[in-house]
Amino acid sequence: MDDKNSFLPQLNNHLITTFNHPAPLGLSNGKTGFCLFAFWMSRQAKSKAYQKIAEALLDEIFSNVTENMPIDLLHGMSGIGLAVRYLLKESYIQGTPNTLLGDLDDAIYKQLSYSSSLERIPPLSAIHILYYLSLVTEAQKKGSETEWLYRELMITLVNHICQKADATFYEEPLPYGITYLLPQFLFVLSKLYQLNFYNYRIIKIIEEVGLKTLSTLPTLHANRLFLMWGMDSVVQQTSLQRWSPHIALLKEQLDLNALLDEELRSRSIYIDNGLSGIYLLLTTLQKYFSEQALHQWMHRLIAKIETSEVWSLIKHEPDYLLQNRGLLTGLCGVSMVLTDAKSKYSSI
Repeated sequence: MDDKNSFLPQLNNHLITTFNHPAPLGLSNGKTGFCLFAFWMSRQAKSKAYQKIAEALLDEIFSNVTENMPIDLLHGMSGIGLAVRYLLKESYIQGTPNTLLGDLDDAIYKQLSYSSSLERIPPLSAIHILYYLSLVTEAQKKGSETEWLYRELMITLVNHICQKADATFYEEPLPYGITYLLPQFLFVLSKLYQLNFYNYRIIKIIEEVGLKTLSTLPTLHANRLFLMWGMDSVVQQTSLQRWSPHIALLKEQLDLNALLDEELRSRSIYIDNGLSGIYLLLTTLQKYFSEQALHQWMHRLIAKIETSEVWSLIKHEPDYLLQNRGLLTGLCGVSMVLTDAKSKYSSI
């Protein structure tokens, strides 16, 4: 995989050959992630072979979903539902969310309806599930009983998260990773505000969380970027302009050279804890950077991915690819990021 012209096609073909090996069903490192990857690549590469593989994976996923599965987004039913909703929205598959996902969404609802089940859900999973429920609610008929039931469930989940938000809730992870709760909670709060049904309470929560957020300057530059993303989501939806100076401070204190050279190791290239995730954050926050600066950072970031130790490991350790092929935790996500980057930054 040394020839840059064949680098991505070779990587994709290697990945596709692993999809018939045993794997969990989930989005993060399982068949749902593989399915989304194969559909996305089928369109990028105009490949009917990839599409057939994706369709076979989707059939397998639906055949193996059970009501006893976890409901979290990374490994369970919410992640499956999120992927299917994306495939429907982007017209990779035909149908409606309520038709294809009715049974799955009902199973998620039932599990969340028991207080004992709710108490066992850790804050990160609760935040992710809340985001998924916001998408489910959006798809319901306005004013329907089903919409009301999902709204009530989201209110319960919001209050559950707030009750669990102790001091550790605001702490940044060291090293950088998707486990940083604060920016993700801010993003989901902005999504709920957009639904316009519980806004008086959402604003109060944002103000309460904001007291801590506005005094937070993460140690890691990667986490500063992550927090910028969460805060920017709130400002976009609520017009809380008094948050803008803190976003400006985070940007002022953001050193992308230090992020790339010191914070992320050569093997840290995945979406959940590395360079591919940083790429997605920079893409979302590009309005804060000049076009020249953004191109500079993207060139450096992609070059660092392409010179990672991971590619040597794939060559010399046969099981490495098999163990690190996930969408969020592995090479499927990296391939999608590289493909997207090369389409947007043609000189990379």
